[in-house]
Amino acid sequence: RTPDPVTSAPIGRATTVVHATELSKPAIVQGILGDHTYVKFYGNDGPDIRVTAHAPGAPDATIGDTLAGEQLDLEVAVTGAGAAAVRSGDYVLLLLRNGSPLDQVAIPGDFTHTFTAPDAGRYSVEILRKAPDADRYEVYSSPVWFKRADNLKLGKLKLNKRKGTAKL
Repeated sequence: RTPDPVTSAPIGRATTVVHATELSKPAIVQGILGDHTYVKFYGNDGPDIRVTAHAPGAPDATIGDTLAGEQLDLEVAVTGAGAAAVRSGDYVLLLLRNGSPLDQVAIPGDFTHTFTAPDAGRYSVEILRKAPDADRYEVYSSPVWFKRADNLKLGKLKLNKRKGTAKL
């Protein structure tokens, strides 16, 4: 019998990184359920990212979170890419809106870059390595969900005097 090349292919070594509040099984599960994750396609030695989302008047957030405001600033810190990378090549940081490339910047080495995103949407980041034979994805993040504050409509406030609570 001839081996099937699809089923005999080696298993990949991709790594999923989870932002958790502590190093415990419940915190890691909560991080996964909250989409506080990104994938390093070539394993643990790939580049790392830290994403902080800022919207005026809202608390800072990270990948997997939802923010509302007049504009979104995504601060992306990158380590282990560019000149410091394990795999050689030119590295590029891309901002995607709803899965489509919106902006990009070359990665010279460890650095921090802030993207400004004024429109509502689902924003994620990728790190792409330009290789001689083909471009390679190194990192892909879960999205930050952004809603414009002027698109929000509040319903009527419902008081529950017996419980001392309210719903909006």
